[in-house]
Amino acid sequence: MMVSFFQDGNCPCKIYERTRDATDKWNSLGREFMNDLWRECQPFVDPDCRQRATQNMPVVFWELYVASALQRLGIAVQPQHRTKQNKRGPDLYAINPEVWIEAVVAQMGTGPDAMECDELGKCTDMPVTSFILRLRNAFEVKARVFSEYIKGGLVKPTQGTVIAISGAMLPTAHSEYPIPRIVRAMLGVGNIGMNIGVESGAIESVYVEHQGNVDKVSGSPVKTDPFLDPAYSHISAVLYSCSDWVNRPDEPGSNLVLIHNQHAAVRVPHGWLKAGVEYWREHDQLQSSFIG
Repeated sequence: MMVSFFQDGNCPCKIYERTRDATDKWNSLGREFMNDLWRECQPFVDPDCRQRATQNMPVVFWELYVASALQRLGIAVQPQHRTKQNKRGPDLYAINPEVWIEAVVAQMGTGPDAMECDELGKCTDMPVTSFILRLRNAFEVKARVFSEYIKGGLVKPTQGTVIAISGAMLPTAHSEYPIPRIVRAMLGVGNIGMNIGVESGAIESVYVEHQGNVDKVSGSPVKTDPFLDPAYSHISAVLYSCSDWVNRPDEPGSNLVLIHNQHAAVRVPHGWLKAGVEYWREHDQLQSSFIG
């Protein structure tokens, strides 16, 4: 009989404690889902995963959720004992095609560019720049990690690389613009624009603005088009979701967003996910495809 995901005692992660103790209806549902994920996906994650959750449950949830979603979508995730070398290497590994996945949860940040939770009941604008900055930070951290794995030979030149980013811990993550902020963070696109005929008043064409960077509070620019930059050709794609252990679709993976790097040294095939929505750039055009 498999051990429960949760352990007794005081833990640094208060989210873990509230979920474990089922402090209300939603935490009870979250506890049930975490235990289901653990029973299903324990072989695919690090052996210390259960202990790490007492320190930071959202990070461990995201690793388990990605493994579960990929498995349910027919992607063959491999058990850890077959993939890790001396306990080193990316978080998840799938075959046919070979793809390594590094999972990361975007954090609120610190300093002038940190995000803040809005007051309950108060209407505010949905943040764009601060949200994008948090996503870019998460991406940059894992892009560097993948560089080290490639240099060390843990990731082979013929294998794909995917950075799986969770936006679940960011304010307004469950609300979104027509062009998701993760797409703006990776493909250098901004708002949707329209050309309207002067005489007819009719919409003649629709386009997406190019936006290659956003500015920090200090005025320093941060690139928002890494997938147009050869320096990031070692990253095949970004996988994104804002799902958490309570707020999630009935079928894990149905709300995933996959962003292709068309300039990657090794591309992930279009349609790899078999669900959700894919985005990519072809020349100056933003392309998308809804699957399932």
